[in-house]
Amino acid sequence: MIVTLQQPTLAVTDNLRWTRSGVVYAEWLLAALPNGHEERSEKTRIDNQHRHLFSDLGTTILTSVVAPIAIPTIAEKITSSARRAAHRYAAAHRAASTPPPRSDFLTLFPDAAIEASARLAEIETQDPPPAERLHWLSVPLCGPARGGDLPDGYQPTAKDVQAFTTLAADTQRKIPGIFRPQRVSEHQMHWLWERSHTRGVDYRAYLKALNGSEPNPSAPRPFPHRAASAHSVRRRRGFRLDGELDPRLSRAVKVGFPDSDIPPSYQTFLLVDDYPAKLAWPGVADQVFALLNHFEGTGVDYTLHTWVRNRADALAHNASSLKQLAEQMDERDSEVSFAQNFLVTRGQQLAQYNTHLEANPAETEIHFCPIIAVSAPSYEELRDRVQDVHRTFKDIPIKLVDPAGAQEEAWAACQPGYAPQRVTADYTHVTATDNFSKFTPITAAKIGDDAGPCIGECRLSGFHEPVYFDLLGVTEKNKSASFALVGDLGSGKSVLLKVFGGLTVDHGGQVFAIDRSPMGEYVSFAESVANAVVIDPTNPQYTLDLLRVVPGADVAERILPVLMRLFQIKSGSPESTLLSDLIEPNYRARHKIKGLPELVTHTANLVRNPSLATGAVADAPPAVIAKVASQLRFWSQRTYARVLFANDLPPLPLDAPFVVLRTNRLSLPEEKSSLADDPTKLFGDVIYTLFATIARQVLFSEPDDPNPRFGLFLLDEARHLTRSAIGDGIIEDFVIDGRKHDCAIGLASQDPAHFRRFTYLIPTLFLFRQVDETLATEELRMASKDAARDRNLVKQLMTDTSPGTGEDGETPPERRGECLMKDIRGRLVEIKIKLPARGERAAAVSTTPGAAA
Repeated sequence: MIVTLQQPTLAVTDNLRWTRSGVVYAEWLLAALPNGHEERSEKTRIDNQHRHLFSDLGTTILTSVVAPIAIPTIAEKITSSARRAAHRYAAAHRAASTPPPRSDFLTLFPDAAIEASARLAEIETQDPPPAERLHWLSVPLCGPARGGDLPDGYQPTAKDVQAFTTLAADTQRKIPGIFRPQRVSEHQMHWLWERSHTRGVDYRAYLKALNGSEPNPSAPRPFPHRAASAHSVRRRRGFRLDGELDPRLSRAVKVGFPDSDIPPSYQTFLLVDDYPAKLAWPGVADQVFALLNHFEGTGVDYTLHTWVRNRADALAHNASSLKQLAEQMDERDSEVSFAQNFLVTRGQQLAQYNTHLEANPAETEIHFCPIIAVSAPSYEELRDRVQDVHRTFKDIPIKLVDPAGAQEEAWAACQPGYAPQRVTADYTHVTATDNFSKFTPITAAKIGDDAGPCIGECRLSGFHEPVYFDLLGVTEKNKSASFALVGDLGSGKSVLLKVFGGLTVDHGGQVFAIDRSPMGEYVSFAESVANAVVIDPTNPQYTLDLLRVVPGADVAERILPVLMRLFQIKSGSPESTLLSDLIEPNYRARHKIKGLPELVTHTANLVRNPSLATGAVADAPPAVIAKVASQLRFWSQRTYARVLFANDLPPLPLDAPFVVLRTNRLSLPEEKSSLADDPTKLFGDVIYTLFATIARQVLFSEPDDPNPRFGLFLLDEARHLTRSAIGDGIIEDFVIDGRKHDCAIGLASQDPAHFRRFTYLIPTLFLFRQVDETLATEELRMASKDAARDRNLVKQLMTDTSPGTGEDGETPPERRGECLMKDIRGRLVEIKIKLPARGERAAAVSTTPGAAA
């Protein structure tokens, strides 16, 4: 049968489609649910939501299409963080500024604007362009008209519109809220019609048809990517009949627009001929539709027709089928052939299915017909793509067919509005709804935030979608913005830390970082940031003396545990009590002690003349005073301790946007060595703790701060801080309380064990390559126990994540930056980190200096 190209839609009111057959459809766009490496419990929840959707709605047409993501949409998302930061800045300075401050992010954060512009330019030239899969649900609200097809000029009455609008609202309430249904608009319906004519054609090839103030209404237009207005009810006479279908190809259709420079589209429609008896779940059944995302071209669409039969009717039909089967077996009882075996097997399957329905009182039976639309710009390329799809599904194994002579019917069956086609009935399959829901057709591999700076692209989705990470906006959602990076040496951890540091600075935030690399990676990066500060404790330009660096009365509480660790003094000892009294703010004010150099001099004078002591210090035993004074004198005489005890160094500037502590020349203790054995290692350990203390003091914003600023503490090789109780406590402050103070910590390490008790407290993870199987397993365990048990995922992390397949074992440039990301929503998906789009920033992030100075 040849299907004419008569447009089936006569009118549109809001999200209602009025068709020639008399059927009125209500239509929505549904949000895709996660389909990455989530935990089994989450996959079960997604399975249940699909079961509720299809069993409650009854008859549906689900159309899933691949659509290009509009560049303006990406631009709005990429600049959202800068725009929010600009508004925040303007609000903070509005009261004290005359005239009012500008809230233009282009002026306030030029580096962020330049990076966003460069990233957009990169995405515009990306090949293939970024796309996404849309899920379009059409639900018939009535049956066909009794009098036959409606005339061309049909217009629904106001009474009809009101009645069907009420039915549509009732239907929408049956859709589980997790799918976030959005009513479609007339423009979106027009786009879907045009998509059916241009599958397989690069959308950029026909954008020229949009030039001019009044583009041709029949020309394809980019999808508007917005929901229909709840108050917008528009009525039209229907869509123009502006497409032609060439039925001369037996296993394909050629669709094109007449009198247009838009190239024709060649399409083949595949239907499922047979499924295996059982598909594994999770891992196979839930990936059947996801497989369609990974073929070459502009995307493979699919349409799913479903209708539901209640349990009682299904059981009655099964009983009748079993009776007929028994009669056939009796007729062939004396026959020697394979047919008898087939009938026995068929009977066993029907009996098992009947038992399943009887055991589940709430179960329903679903009839479904998937149609896969493969497309290409030429017939030869189309046949190659069809063969690829056939082979891929054969490996599952699922048998697909492209029935000759039925391609036109299949094309019509993929458009909401056409009457039911025979090909749909011929390839309909039946199963229990809880079995069908395992296919989870309304899913996608989404990761990251809805908007924010673009840090890379999604590898699992198959559509090269941008991955947004709104680091500066996480705390506004009352979530922890802290993150952890784990991976082998050279896997890309340090590069990503520097990328996040650059994003924070570009958006007006402040970053503290520790650089232990011999080559000075962060020092090189700091040179790309205006007014950045680098401090090397072995050759200091600034002092880290907390008494001189950090203002405020509580500085004594911050420096006391640091000095106690340096002096090896136990808490509660007479020495710790004396030290606390000496740095008490009032005592320091009376004796003009501005910092540690003055404290060294003062305690030396107390040893010689105890009468100089006042207050609680006067009650300290002379032996205790002498012990504390000797410790101060000992450390002040160490050349490597000038960063604390030299009085000719200015204090570290706390308003610098990027502060780097260079520690490559500091000696640090090994994992289990004693600090008391080597004073140089003890001092190095204390400097780590001291810098972290300063970072915590500076980066923690208070709610009443007149100039709020997001703070980020970057800690590569986290074990150097987690080894001490003080460092452990500082990390805990950032991880747990950072959300209250608009700050976060970024931790990186090669071994997951270095994160210790924070392993399960940090919500966002970036899991890079691990060549060791044990480390790879433990790394995945940080994301979930199910991920750690997935041996295929473990192997992928070891051998197919930024693999060292180069001539000298290096990672090829096109494979660098690959990792698994776990976001704050618990989704686990493969992504590829991108370097900054600006050339100079990319060089600063990725280039390693020749040698340390």
